[in-house]
Order: sequence, then structure tokens, then C-alpha cells
Amino acid sequence: MTKFALKNPVSVIVLAVLLFLTGLMSFTGMRREAFPEIKIPYIFVTTVYPGANPPEIENLITQKIEDKLDGIDGVKQMTSSSNESYSNIFMEFDPSVKIEDALRRVKDKVDQAKSDLPADAEDPITQELNFSSIPIINVALYADYDLERLEELANTLKERTAKISGVLETKILGKQDKEIAIDVDPALLHQYGITLHDISQAISTSHMNIPGGTIKAAGFRFSIKVTGELSAPDQFNDLIVRSLNDKMIRIRDVAKVAFAYTRDRQSISRTNGKPSLTLTVAKRTGEDIVRIVAETKKILDEEKTRWPAGTHYEITYDMSKNIKQMVDELQNHLLMAVVLVLLVLSFFLGVRNSLFISTAIPFSMAMGFIVLSYLDVTLNMVVLFSLVMVLGMLVDDGIVVVENIYRHLQMGKSRFEAALDGTREVMVPVFTATLTTISAFAPILWMPGIMGGFLKYLPMTVCITLSGSLFVAFIFNPVFASLT
Repeated sequence: MTKFALKNPVSVIVLAVLLFLTGLMSFTGMRREAFPEIKIPYIFVTTVYPGANPPEIENLITQKIEDKLDGIDGVKQMTSSSNESYSNIFMEFDPSVKIEDALRRVKDKVDQAKSDLPADAEDPITQELNFSSIPIINVALYADYDLERLEELANTLKERTAKISGVLETKILGKQDKEIAIDVDPALLHQYGITLHDISQAISTSHMNIPGGTIKAAGFRFSIKVTGELSAPDQFNDLIVRSLNDKMIRIRDVAKVAFAYTRDRQSISRTNGKPSLTLTVAKRTGEDIVRIVAETKKILDEEKTRWPAGTHYEITYDMSKNIKQMVDELQNHLLMAVVLVLLVLSFFLGVRNSLFISTAIPFSMAMGFIVLSYLDVTLNMVVLFSLVMVLGMLVDDGIVVVENIYRHLQMGKSRFEAALDGTREVMVPVFTATLTTISAFAPILWMPGIMGGFLKYLPMTVCITLSGSLFVAFIFNPVFASLT
């Protein structure tokens, strides 16, 4: 292999340039993240039963669902808690189980248990523990005018950000949902001999959609539905409650109907002491945080030109900022480590030999970035830390090969012979030494559990880059040494 490379130096140089450029493109194209994305095999089943005490929750909800969930393959542990008005079942699966398959099986079993639950209990909610649902950017909107007008701007912003590729969901916090409030006058109810039940029954019988069957036409079957839902206060005002002495008593005769904000608000948002609306954006698993945040900010810059005067916004949380800061710091540490390695090599081995040896650093890392990018590994803290840790090991092979080539040059051999004989002489020990280092890290790839899924990127990065250093030591270093 080394002899073939020495006989074709131009091809080796072209390969080195292509390898470096491809590695640089892979590095710039890798997604940036703070930590590796790992799927945690935890699933929760939550069921709400308003007004029930813990013993009732245990007997009527928790045990019914647990009976169905028993026997699901891959369950490591299942625990439950029965609390006031709700039940919570926690399931931990073996790391080897695909969380998508586990979630599907759990949902199927929970659906089977629905018929055994009380009729007034809410449908169970089955969900996985997913850190991807955590918002990656929060944008607070506040204005000098009312929130109702601001909601229109927030909804437009929500619709546009939801269309960004890779966005899981967008939410608006701090909204005040409207409802139609019917304020009944007790004195008028008594005067007309009407009760609240009469009003409630009048609304329930009129405010509904009714299926109207099907119709066949031209070989097709169409469903018919009679739309009867009311959406405006005036429509409720005209509802007939009772007929009294040939006079129709309508809701407007005994009550005032108008839009009102719900009293039970799910969230409250304030910015700089003013009521605000907060837009939150969450990404899908495996998507690029930096890209999504950048596109969100671009949409903000476009939308703010259309906003009326007195509209303000602040980015209260930006995960990409922390990621870029951390990645930049680790990259700076990596560059500093490269400089220190070069200084040490130059001090002990001379400038000429240190330049040959140091080629292992960029080319080995280029190979590492190409393979990691192909495996869809993100550029995160673990990967960068692994590169810093392996940096000193990358030049070990080159030190042995280049120094032995230099020794053969001092023996009076030509550059071609010295490069060939010097590399051949140490090829087996260099290969063995690198293989022992790789063997020490490789078992971590099969470490089980969540910690294993988190740490596997360390041995993956180390093994790939060390394998690249062997290629550099046996191909690039001899060719470069023979040409200078």
C-alpha cells in the first residue's frame, strides 16, 4: 500500500486535497447541538377523573389500565400513582426496545381499557418522555394596545413558524380564550317561572350538529350533516326557552348574552411589566436547532415591518445561542490544543519533521467528520470533547513513521527508499499500538442503558479518527517525506 502511494505521489496529493475539502464541507454541514439526542425509553399514561379520591382512582382507573398493560414485551419496570382526580402510570422499557414500537403497543392496550373506565372519566393520555418537545426559542410580544389585536399578529407569526421544516409544534402562551357568557337575571326568571334548567335545555337542543344520513348520486355516497352550532351572541339571544300565553320567552328576555374572556386561564405571560403573548417553538427529533432558530428570527424580521406602531417583541430564550457559544468554545480549545501539539513537536523533533507529523491532525479529523456526517451524528459536546482528547494520539503514529524515515535518510538511502523501508519497518508495531487503543474504547459502544446511548459517541469518534491516523501515517506521511 505504501509502495503504491510512493509511486503515485500526484494521486496521493490530489486525494489529500479532496479529503481535506470534503471533511471541511462535512464539518460545516453537521448539525450543532449541546448534547447528543438519545431516546429515553420512558412512557407515561395519565388519566383524569375529576372529583374522584385516590382509592376510587386506584380501583376504577389505575388497576383497570394496569391489567391491560401487563404482559407487554420489553417492560423493565412499571410503577403507578393514584392521586386526587388523576392516575399516572410510569413505564420503563429496556434500552433495546424501540420507543416508537413501545408507544404503539401501550396505546393499543390503553385503548382496550377505555371501555372498562367510568363514563365520566377523561380519555387516557399516553406519551413518551421526549426532550425534543422543549421549546428551542421563546418570543414575547407586547404592545401599547389591547391583547385582542395583538393575538392576530401572534397567530400570523405562529402559522408561519409552524411551516418551518423540522418544527414539531408552536404554541402561544398568555392567550385569553373567549367564550359566550349568558348572564341570567334571577328576578326575571322568577317573573316568567323559568329555571336555569330550562335555559340549559334550550341551548343543548339547539346548539348542536345533527347527522342527516347519506345520499347516493352518480355512484358516490355523500354524508349529510345539519349544522346547528351557534357562534354569535345574537344567535343565542333568539333561542326560545318557553311559550307563555302565546308569547315566546327568549333568552334575551331573561339574560344578557355577550362575549367574555374565560376566567380559567391556562397561562399568563408578562414582559417588562406589561401583559404579553409568548410564542414557543419546539423542534422534531434530529432537526437542526441553529437552522430553525435562524429561520424563526428571519420571519420575525419580515413580520415586524407590517406590525402597527407600538408593537414590541423580545426573544426571552434562545437555545441556539447557548449551543453556538459552547461549540465555539470547544472549537477554540481544539485549535489551541493543535497549536500546543505543534509547538511540542517542533521543540523536540524540529520544524521539518513536525510539519510532516502534524498532517495527521487535519486529515484524520477530516476523515472523522466525513464518517460522522454520513452516520448523521451531530456536532455536540461529546464529539468535540472526544476530538480534544484524541488529538495527542493522532500524531503518535506519525511520530514513529517520520522519525524512522528520517533515520533511514541518515543511513544514506534515497528519499524513496528511506520512505518505503522506514514505513515498512514500523508498520506492524504502529498498527498494533493503534489497535490496542481502539480496543480499549470500542467496548463502550455496547454499553447499555441511557448512559450508554449518551457515551457511545465518544468511542465512535475516537475509533474513527484513530483509524484515519493510520491511513495518514502509512500513505500521506511517506509521500510527503519523500517529496521534501
